[in-house]
Amino acid sequence: MARMFERLFVKLIVNANILTYSEEVGMEMFTYFPYSSGDCQSQKPVKIYELKDVHFLSKKRMQFTKFFPSKLSNFNGCPLKISIAPIKPYITLHPNEMGLKRISGIEGKLVELIAIKMNFSYEYHIYDSQHIGYVFPNLSTTGVFKELAEGRADFALGGTSCTHFRMRLLPCSKQYFMSKVRVMLKPGGHYTALEVLFYPFKIEAWLLLFSLVNIRILLKLLSKHLEVHQGFVQLLLIAWLLMIFFYRISFEGSYFKFLHNQPLKPLPSNAEEMKKQKYGVVSDLCHIRFKEYYIDLKIGVIKDFTLWETIEFIRDTNEKIAALVNIEILTYYLSKNTEERGNFLVIKDGMMLDPLLAS
Repeated sequence: MARMFERLFVKLIVNANILTYSEEVGMEMFTYFPYSSGDCQSQKPVKIYELKDVHFLSKKRMQFTKFFPSKLSNFNGCPLKISIAPIKPYITLHPNEMGLKRISGIEGKLVELIAIKMNFSYEYHIYDSQHIGYVFPNLSTTGVFKELAEGRADFALGGTSCTHFRMRLLPCSKQYFMSKVRVMLKPGGHYTALEVLFYPFKIEAWLLLFSLVNIRILLKLLSKHLEVHQGFVQLLLIAWLLMIFFYRISFEGSYFKFLHNQPLKPLPSNAEEMKKQKYGVVSDLCHIRFKEYYIDLKIGVIKDFTLWETIEFIRDTNEKIAALVNIEILTYYLSKNTEERGNFLVIKDGMMLDPLLAS
């Protein structure tokens, strides 16, 4: 029986009972208390109920609080092992003079409050400062999730969220924060000298110019080959000159406004415009699950990139590529790199929510 409880504890199954029955003893119920005072991680069977004659079993005699005692409301000072991926701003490490590292950040403060509330101490292992790890479709694991699956940690922190594959392998806590995921891209590039020269000449402007040229040719034919009163021809010529003057003023005004404002090339504001402008989207493995929101776009996966490296990739690329990023991480990145605040834009539409929790 002790081995059965030992296996349950390795699988992080604490709330479990074992029923036994024999004619000599009757029915007995056993459980174990891995976080009892003075005996942490104990898998010793403890009898919590016995009934010699099962025929007398009734709802009135059944005490459910006795059958299912509370085990996780008070850890009695037992130490828990935490696997941490210090993803800022969720987890931040502060080394001291002795080489030890104090944790802070959103989840660091949360752990301190929970430890006081539930009466446990903790020791943490810093897995990696770059990757939190993954749970793949075949349920193979890396990073903090591997340490959880192998029983080397009791829970993990670092901006984790409970995806479909993680839920199949590991239990998750309730969400404590709703993170926002959006599409980020670089600001539009500057126009070339040729594009600046022909900027006001859109298709409508070209059609108007073509019409004015044809009108001038028509007036010339009217004055030479047709018997039309010269006063009428001159009146049409004056009207044509006024149209040319209006056309020229409009061109100069539009050109001046363009040069004065120094606009950048327009950027897409939603997935449909991204598709029209032939944008691609990249993502790390953590955020590729959001591709269903942009099913019409080609989304590439950067397997070895962290969220920070994805931001730097977009900053350095000259191609039409956007990225799925976490708004909180992007905000923290820009707060530490103020000189880069003009290097990124987030499109207005398409916000996705990512619940954060502890695994």
